[in-house]
Amino acid sequence: MKKNPQYFEKDGFLWVKTIRDYSFFEDFLREIIRDKIPNNLKIVNISNAKEIKTVSGKRCVYVLLNMILPFT
Repeated sequence: MKKNPQYFEKDGFLWVKTIRDYSFFEDFLREIIRDKIPNNLKIVNISNAKEIKTVSGKRCVYVLLNMILPFT
């Protein structure tokens, strides 16, 4: 993964500008399904999410549960 030196902070979040391979989640999902699960994907059990202590960790879990998983 490349590091992006053009990051900025806005509303308490860290943002980066980058060019995406996919603009639509459905296109991404189709390719993942077609090519199977990538080798570099680490599967983590999020049932222990309540034990997260950092603010950034809690934000990540919130985004995952409310903005990503509902579309899968």
